[in-house]
Amino acid sequence: MALSAFYQPDPVMTALDALGNPQPGWMLWTFLAGTTTPVATYTNPTDNIANTNPVIFDSAGRATVCIKPSFAYKFILTDATGAIDINTGLPTLGSTQWSKDNITIGGNLGIVTFVTNIAALEALAPASAGLVFVLGYNTANDGGGGAFYWDGSLNSFDNGMTIQPNGNPGGGWQREISRNSDINILWYGADNTGTTSANSAISAADGYAQTYALSLFAPDGTYKISSNLTIATKIKLSGNAIFAYYAALTISPVINDKAQHFANNGGSIVLPSGSTSRAEWFASSVGTGGDDTNAFNYAMAALSNGGVLDVGKPAGYYILSTPIILLSYVTIKGQGNQSVFQFKNSTTSAYAMFYSASLLSAVTIDGIAIQGNSGAYALVAGIWFSGINCTIKNCLINGTAYDGIKIGATGNQSSNFRVASNLIQNCGTNNAETYSGIEITNGTELVIENNEIQDAASLSFAGINIKPVANTN
Repeated sequence: MALSAFYQPDPVMTALDALGNPQPGWMLWTFLAGTTTPVATYTNPTDNIANTNPVIFDSAGRATVCIKPSFAYKFILTDATGAIDINTGLPTLGSTQWSKDNITIGGNLGIVTFVTNIAALEALAPASAGLVFVLGYNTANDGGGGAFYWDGSLNSFDNGMTIQPNGNPGGGWQREISRNSDINILWYGADNTGTTSANSAISAADGYAQTYALSLFAPDGTYKISSNLTIATKIKLSGNAIFAYYAALTISPVINDKAQHFANNGGSIVLPSGSTSRAEWFASSVGTGGDDTNAFNYAMAALSNGGVLDVGKPAGYYILSTPIILLSYVTIKGQGNQSVFQFKNSTTSAYAMFYSASLLSAVTIDGIAIQGNSGAYALVAGIWFSGINCTIKNCLINGTAYDGIKIGATGNQSSNFRVASNLIQNCGTNNAETYSGIEITNGTELVIENNEIQDAASLSFAGINIKPVANTN
């Protein structure tokens, strides 16, 4: 078997402290020489099993580290607390034990050639360089560059991970990445300024990620989705990464924040079944005093396959001017009186804060607070829909013009519907007819339990009003 990696000068490394004691758990971070670009090392000379980066020293303080002859490396040894400093791209100074640069097997094979972009790499003669560092995909520092080495066996090219040279000499340039690395969509030339379409670049990156069971990564920037696009693999979004979608975008995002990541330009977002959606992903101003209706409706519409609408703690109230239209198989999960929705509109009344005219299935509304209003343009009810196998629980509804919760309609029979542990206060503020804390129309097998209804604003107020064709248990 041909060898493509070699043991570095000390094949079995031992992590030693200043007194010469082996240190289990210490870490060896490996980069391209003179850069902050991580590069893999290997557990054996056939380079088919990459070490983690950093390499973690075992219980005896040892690790086997093989390196490629075409690379020049920088090694940094840290203690077990080592972590990357986001400002420098290198391990934090307090944890660093030593740093060695320009580590090579020998000769001139460790020389690094720098080129401006992928086009320049395509024009580079294979024999002219061992390792090539590309400064950017189109222009230097656009995020699409990286390290490449020549692989004479390559016969398939995707213009991101594998690059075909001009003239098709046989073989090509292979991008060097760490084992199980996320695939950066900038590596495929995605425009992160929002000026040109990112569809083709994302599709190509997605194809590579599917083949090797990896995830995608979208760094900060705006990505224009100009036509229908399905991203099959999970994609991790940086804190300031935004998809501006002009068409249907099917996406499985990995998002750990409440920043805006989607900008609607006439398209739609479709998330996989069981996903979580947040209004904050669709507008940067959610919960800060502006109208949040569109953001919540976009977040709800993204759950057409079912999932969870996560309602967090806004700085003030969530402000809605028209109803949020409910969908089947969606759970709205709030944090009680810290997830407050307030109705504000001076031009029209609303049926309910959360509403549907259709018969829904498997809807759960849990732990939200609704603040209504009175006057000519008022919130009729807090929640109003018909459903099968649905639940409304742990909600606070205050100050609606008519009813707190309305279940059912003449043409839609609700069944297996549970309303439990809700607090309904000060409803019936438009004191003109009989209003209810909970009103049920055309229902069967309904469970109404442990609800508290108090301080009715109307003199003609019923706590629970069961209309004909209803059967409660």
